[in-house]
Amino acid sequence: MRSMRNFSAIFRALFVVLALVAAGCTSESATTTEVPTTPTSEATTQPDTTEEEVTTSEAEPTTSIETTTEPTDPPPPVYEPFDVLAFGDAADCREPAANVAELVAETPGDVLIVGDLAYPAGSQADFDNCFLPLYGPTMDRIRSVPGDNDYDTAEGAAYFATMGVERAGNPDEGWWTYTNQGWQIFGLNSACSKVKFCGPNSPQYAFVADAIAQEPDKCRMVVWHQPRFTSSKNYDGLKNMGDLYQLLYDNGADILVVGNSHHYERFEQLNPEGQPDSSGIANFTVGTGGAPYTEFGDPLPGSAIRNNQSRGVVKFTLDNDNYSWEFLNVEGDLEDSGTLPCHNRS
Repeated sequence: MRSMRNFSAIFRALFVVLALVAAGCTSESATTTEVPTTPTSEATTQPDTTEEEVTTSEAEPTTSIETTTEPTDPPPPVYEPFDVLAFGDAADCREPAANVAELVAETPGDVLIVGDLAYPAGSQADFDNCFLPLYGPTMDRIRSVPGDNDYDTAEGAAYFATMGVERAGNPDEGWWTYTNQGWQIFGLNSACSKVKFCGPNSPQYAFVADAIAQEPDKCRMVVWHQPRFTSSKNYDGLKNMGDLYQLLYDNGADILVVGNSHHYERFEQLNPEGQPDSSGIANFTVGTGGAPYTEFGDPLPGSAIRNNQSRGVVKFTLDNDNYSWEFLNVEGDLEDSGTLPCHNRS
């Protein structure tokens, strides 16, 4: 009986040992199982995540903002300065003034002669004997307007024949215009009775209005013969040019150069009533080309300087947005110079 109990105990112990052995084998097998690895190759190498190569498949959406650019006007052109010499009452067979012609010949610039080119009567002989010997060498630079003396002979025939259409305009008109850089320059005929007058319904008025409409933003210089305003002792000023003066004033004209009175007088900028006005036209009487001097009376409002003892010309320098002037003497000691802005470009 005892032997049977011993055998049973041995059997149970053997069973436990076998169970423990079996359990240990299972655990070892579990801890030593190799996990297969994927061999590396160029196809599976991790990409170089530099800034240039990285792309994001789920990039954040960008917001497009539409902007509207307002059109801008091109900048205004910038013009180069140029010189203009202006004077009137040029050649007198009774009193030759060769020194003025010599000054003109040696001074560069356009030349504007503002009437009464050949005294005493504007005849062909006066032009041939007195004007052409003096100014013939500079004719390629000259433009002119007729004066009352130029009409003394055959309705200005000698004047227009000598000067030609390019320099003096058509014989039945006597007006012209040209543009140089930023300046529109007019030569007008103040002998109104010879050209169907000068009022708003006249051909000359229409010519000026049309030319201004074509170039509204230009600075403007105007020449004609007889002064609209003058302090001359024996002359009251030409009222017939009042409508044209008003038209030019309304459109920003800057300079008016006249002759007829044989002296130099510069006014401040004047409005159509002859009163000083910073928006007005600067008036220059330059009848200093060679005819005998005339006397002054009482100065009118705005008369800035007067001289009847000097011969010469005024040199204007017409610039981009201003102009300057200087009286050049060949006789006497007149000094006058200055600068003003151009109305339409300042």
